[in-house]
Amino acid sequence: MDQDYNHPMRLYVAVALGVLVLYLTYLIFVPFFVPLFWGAVLGLLFYPLYAAVSRRLRHRGISAFLMTIGVLLVVLLPALAIAFYFALEMAEFFRQAQAYLGGGAALFDPNSAVGRHLSAITQQLGLTSQDLHGAAAFALQNVGGFLVGLGTGLIGNLVSLIINILLTLVALYFAFKDGPAFVAHIETLIPLPRPEVQRITRRLADVVQASVFSTFIVAAAQGITGGLAFWVLDLSGALLWGVVMGVVSLIPIAGAPVIWVPTAIYLAATGDWGRAATLAAIGTFIIGTIDNLLRPVLIHGRVPIHNFYLFFGVLGGVLLLGFTGFLFGPIMVSLTLTVIRIYEERRDQIAAARAAGEEAG
Repeated sequence: MDQDYNHPMRLYVAVALGVLVLYLTYLIFVPFFVPLFWGAVLGLLFYPLYAAVSRRLRHRGISAFLMTIGVLLVVLLPALAIAFYFALEMAEFFRQAQAYLGGGAALFDPNSAVGRHLSAITQQLGLTSQDLHGAAAFALQNVGGFLVGLGTGLIGNLVSLIINILLTLVALYFAFKDGPAFVAHIETLIPLPRPEVQRITRRLADVVQASVFSTFIVAAAQGITGGLAFWVLDLSGALLWGVVMGVVSLIPIAGAPVIWVPTAIYLAATGDWGRAATLAAIGTFIIGTIDNLLRPVLIHGRVPIHNFYLFFGVLGGVLLLGFTGFLFGPIMVSLTLTVIRIYEERRDQIAAARAAGEEAG
């Protein structure tokens, strides 16, 4: 019986069944990856506050429920409201821009204030105002159609959005209530020495907190400041451009200047020197310094990701998962770098031990 039990065919069948079960489980959970991911991230971010509430109430379930409702009211609902208003403003902006171009677009008229500057540039490039007008209309049609489609999709898929929010809340509740026990169980399944496993999990926690607190909060601060600047200066689409500045600030190398610098140049070209100078001053001395002031405070004690890895991690993550990729990409890149560092340290330790053995021999 023992020999029959240890027959290689039984092992192959067991492995095949195990792989099949894991694959089917993957198919079951992969449709819910995004709400599960954000539930875990929000749980990690707000877990210290949950721990304080839990110590006071001495009941994990009630504490997890209250914290979940709190995150819904303070974080998710305001974010959803901003997303809806952003979608509406974006649709209106591209509608007006397409109507502006369709009406002849004085922007490209050589006799207009801005058109004179553009005409001089286009002549040096061997282009005409009609060429520039056609290129702008083509870009607006494609980019605008894509963005408007995203916005209307957000409103149109309201039922799907509500379901995802509810699933995120369920995941968040269990992340608060059973998160540490779940992580401890996962750590026992990883075939690495315990200290190295704990190092990986600590690194993941650090990079999530560093990514959110240093990247998302800095981007939000720049977006809010930029939006307020547009609103104070009575520039149209303050919410739209504030959100856009926040989003582009998430991308290393880009940042809020991609929006406010062309706007200031446009205002100066049209003769609105007062608003142009004010916007340039706000952008340079307030929006531009937010990153330098906040980031060192927010990532204090944590290891930041090099901008090279962060840039491609963000872009690759966005291409893979959309908005979720802004956070998922840097997390995966950081995890990979951590595993590589552990391998390098293990390799160096083995080499040092081998060299010491050869010297002793």
